[in-house]
Amino acid sequence: DTIVGISINGIPFAQAIAGQLDLDLAVSRSISEEEGAHISEIFANVSGKMVVVVVDDVVSSGTTLKKTINNLRNAGADVRLCLVLANKSEVNALEGVPLRGLVRVVTV
Repeated sequence: DTIVGISINGIPFAQAIAGQLDLDLAVSRSISEEEGAHISEIFANVSGKMVVVVVDDVVSSGTTLKKTINNLRNAGADVRLCLVLANKSEVNALEGVPLRGLVRVVTV
């Protein structure tokens, strides 16, 4: 139903996916470490959406994605997938949501 891009670098990737699939686009932006993230509903409302996919450029520790998942759930969204360009972690899920990266970056 909705693709959510995490600002700043996840937004262009999310917009390209939403455009290709003709889906709604929403934006999550970090406010502060204490406040977490804010879901901008200028483009789309996430409340009650059956399928929400979160898109970002890179995941390292997963903190930003975890905050975004929880914030989206609190807003009534059903987060089904996290998609990143590069996964620098060894995890395949965050907060029970599958995590997929186009590239897995590992130390050799």
